[in-house]
Amino acid sequence: MILDRLLLLIILLVCLLIVYQELSVGKRLPNNFTRDSAWVLPQDSKPRIKNVSEIQYVSKSTEIPRSMAACLMVRDDNALMYEWLAYHYTTLPLRHVLVAADLNSTENPNEVLRVWNGTDLKFVSWTDADFMYRFGEIPVGAEDQNHHYLHRQRAFFTSCAEYMKAQNESWVVFVDTDEFVVINRLNKDDDPFREEEMEKNSTRYQRFQQRAALRSSDTTVMDVIRASMRVAPLDPCHVMPRLLISALENETCFSMNHVKEVIKSDGFDYAQLSSIRFVQTAPKNTFYPSKWGKVMVDVNRLSSESIAKKPKSSHRPFKECPKPLRLFEEAIIHVNHYLGSWERYSARKDVRRSRGAFEERAYFSHGLACEMNLEDWFLQFVETFGVDKAKYLLGHNTT
Repeated sequence: MILDRLLLLIILLVCLLIVYQELSVGKRLPNNFTRDSAWVLPQDSKPRIKNVSEIQYVSKSTEIPRSMAACLMVRDDNALMYEWLAYHYTTLPLRHVLVAADLNSTENPNEVLRVWNGTDLKFVSWTDADFMYRFGEIPVGAEDQNHHYLHRQRAFFTSCAEYMKAQNESWVVFVDTDEFVVINRLNKDDDPFREEEMEKNSTRYQRFQQRAALRSSDTTVMDVIRASMRVAPLDPCHVMPRLLISALENETCFSMNHVKEVIKSDGFDYAQLSSIRFVQTAPKNTFYPSKWGKVMVDVNRLSSESIAKKPKSSHRPFKECPKPLRLFEEAIIHVNHYLGSWERYSARKDVRRSRGAFEERAYFSHGLACEMNLEDWFLQFVETFGVDKAKYLLGHNTT
């Protein structure tokens, strides 16, 4: 009888001790603790942890890195790559890019990448030997040049995602060289009455408010991701709606005039700056002509099995990716797809790039990209590197 009471007393004391420890730990948790936060080891730790007190608590929001990576498949895109790299270096910010040239490309992307030697942009260049071992030969009946490209692109995306995961990268964008990732700030063409339709405490409403607050010109895409993750976790595969930018020249964005003056006075090549030269957009939230969206993926949250599976398409490369369509009002980030000039459009040897296909999409003017603050990236880029170095990195002065 006495032993039973003693055992009961010991159990009660152990329970009280556990409760006390839990309450003590709770007091030490950071203010941004959420139920989906995780316990992780310090970055410099080795398998030498002996007790719980040596484990460092880090919430998911603080685990998010400050930079991003990209997987880029190119085909005769050197002229576009200069601006693409400079733009995303500034706006993502991009600090790691893996580039592979299509077998049918007549240009070598290394000519562009080499100008970034000596900077903090890490770049890697692959050939077919690095990724074409996946998924077997080109399927029978798909022998045309475009299907060859799509087969290579799927094999490349899979291998690139594996590489980035092994490199401990987090968010990786999967876009083309004529597609620019853009913060989806509230514009005049956004329906002002949609805010009234949202529940005030909903995730959708909070992200709407975040978009309204994005006024700073030096806000990066990673800043937006971090802020959005504090509202609610983003899916590991995040769809970015795509918006076609037509071939009509910038004649109406007066807010960009000061940037044009800098470009002219400092000797930059305005014709090579698509993000400033073209601003007329197709309509939002319509499938044609912008079509499917693109994705950014947190490769650290994808399983190795998911990555290894053959992608359905470049718009939906992993099983975690939802249908690649999203309303602009619900997007924190979108992709501008630049048609460019006829000379640029026809430079790539592709049977689909006919004059008729170009004319169908060249003259949309349903909106303006003026309020996206796209010109700010150029001023920040020049300020970061100086005029001469910025010209060199943009390919405007490669001597």
